[in-house]
Amino acid sequence: MLRPPFFGHLLGILLVAVSFQFAPGQTMSHAEEYNSRGLSRQRQGDIDGAIDDFTKAIERSSGMAQAAGYNHRANARMSKSDWDGAIADYNKSLELLLDNKTGVQEASKEREPAHTRAVIAAPLAFTYNNRGNARRAKGEVDGAIADYTRALETNPRYAEAYYNRGIALQSQNALHQRLFDPGLKSKYKMFIKQAKEGKSKSR
Repeated sequence: MLRPPFFGHLLGILLVAVSFQFAPGQTMSHAEEYNSRGLSRQRQGDIDGAIDDFTKAIERSSGMAQAAGYNHRANARMSKSDWDGAIADYNKSLELLLDNKTGVQEASKEREPAHTRAVIAAPLAFTYNNRGNARRAKGEVDGAIADYTRALETNPRYAEAYYNRGIALQSQNALHQRLFDPGLKSKYKMFIKQAKEGKSKSR
């Protein structure tokens, strides 16, 4: 079961918060207003209107704030089953997040290291997980598994990614057909266990 909306909205909130947390004195921008209206339109079911607003937000922002806009638009495109469009937007968001990783670390150098890691890890993990959802919906199971694994490498406590990776692995017919391999069988059981544990923790 794909569940991008809740985590996508949470990701957007995190990204917008991060983008302004390290910019003292920065005032409300048009990009924020477009993102806010886009989220409102999306909740009301006006997906095309939401996508239009997120596009305007992207055009009027940069850095982490722009990454938030791409994520919002990707989530909206997921609602329209536009997997290719969503993947393209998640790609752009990841590119921006990774480009700004050094900047976030530098801006937060006076903060506790754990705080710095959390600021960077949360948006990256959510984005990898959501791109994995889009790839799985498109039928690119191997790519989805790779994204869920990246999400877990970024945040090892991300239960949703464990669950999604387990479900993706379970859907691979090749695993079922090759269970005679003791090593593979052991890994399969481990990932199914992770899926069940992740589902339990996410409730």
